[in-house]
Amino acid sequence: MKLHEVEYRVECVECDCSYTNITGGTDKVKTIRGVWTETITAPGDEFIHLSTQNGKVTSGVTATVNVNGKIVETETSSGRIAIASLS
Repeated sequence: MKLHEVEYRVECVECDCSYTNITGGTDKVKTIRGVWTETITAPGDEFIHLSTQNGKVTSGVTATVNVNGKIVETETSSGRIAIASLS
């Protein structure tokens, strides 16, 4: 089975996120400030997700998923309790 390099990227003033980890489970990251990235290797048939949410701040969040060095999906959301979710 072909493996793919998956990079998750989150940009925010202050937010939390959850994402599919290398074992196919879900990991959570609390209190991201600025830019956060994580790279995993995943089989081509595996479902992956990245979800991020602002806290009380009113600025936006941007979530991006790159596969093998190419952006495959990106989403930006703004406002208090903004959510950006990709799969």
